[in-house]
Amino acid sequence: MITQFGSLFAGHVDLDNEGLDGTAANDRWLPDAELAGVFHPYYKAHRVITDDRRVTLARLGLCAAVGQVTRNGLGLLGVSAPESM
Repeated sequence: MITQFGSLFAGHVDLDNEGLDGTAANDRWLPDAELAGVFHPYYKAHRVITDDRRVTLARLGLCAAVGQVTRNGLGLLGVSAPESM
């Protein structure tokens, strides 16, 4: 279970990442519904466009990545994603 969006930045989703018993990279996955459920509060709490150019670019990249993952997941289900909300 994901408790914070920040845990996604570490390249894992609250999975053990230590030693031989660690979770293999190809076994790590996150359902689209859970990704959306974690991203929404993050998006609501943090301004994407800021005075700090590096922060703005990082957040725009994050938004683009979440959007692409969501579109890919919907595409697998045969559902189209709107261009804007």
